[in-house]
Amino acid sequence: MLALLHYPKKHLLSSIFVAGLIILSGCSAQPEGDGKPSLSCGKPAFPDSTFVIERLHNTASTALTCGTLRGDLPGPNLVQFRVYEVIQPGGNLPGGTGGEEEGGEGGEGLQAGVVRVPKSGVAFYPHLSSHLVGSAARTASEFQQDASQCDPNGDSTKCVISPYQYLGIVTPSSEWCSDSTGIMSYEFWMSCNGASSTFEATVVSGAIKVDSTYGFEVN
Repeated sequence: MLALLHYPKKHLLSSIFVAGLIILSGCSAQPEGDGKPSLSCGKPAFPDSTFVIERLHNTASTALTCGTLRGDLPGPNLVQFRVYEVIQPGGNLPGGTGGEEEGGEGGEGLQAGVVRVPKSGVAFYPHLSSHLVGSAARTASEFQQDASQCDPNGDSTKCVISPYQYLGIVTPSSEWCSDSTGIMSYEFWMSCNGASSTFEATVVSGAIKVDSTYGFEVN
């Protein structure tokens, strides 16, 4: 401490600046070895009232015409959302100078000066508004009452899913949280079984309403 008292002010400030850069670089987001964001849902959290969840991709609707085709599709559908905290100018504390958000779907068109901070580890569960074309045989095994009755390459007419709301959901519940970049992802598998359905794919996370969803139409 005594040495610092006699240390030239110019060099002291330079040392503090360099040390700050080192700390900041150490805190920057680091991807996993494969270049993908990390996912850790061991201790998921619920979103606060200052959080926003929106559709990640611009493609809002997808149409599929099965015709005479019967059976599961070649692969699952991936839907992704992003969750972030909205930090108003002046902070989110009572008495701050922050204003209300302005127009725009999914938080777009926010007031100038607003900062959006991606949030990791936020819990969600997938929600499909219809299960008429969901594949029971491709549903995650944790939701299959008897996996022996759910052979995707055989007769799966006796495949029972519980809870039924997860019919067609492929992604296991251990992955139902946002990753290190604030992205929420899940897959679901559809089947051409002669039924027609129009439905939405979204997520439910606490009491946060997701306004921008993905629409699907199967004929």
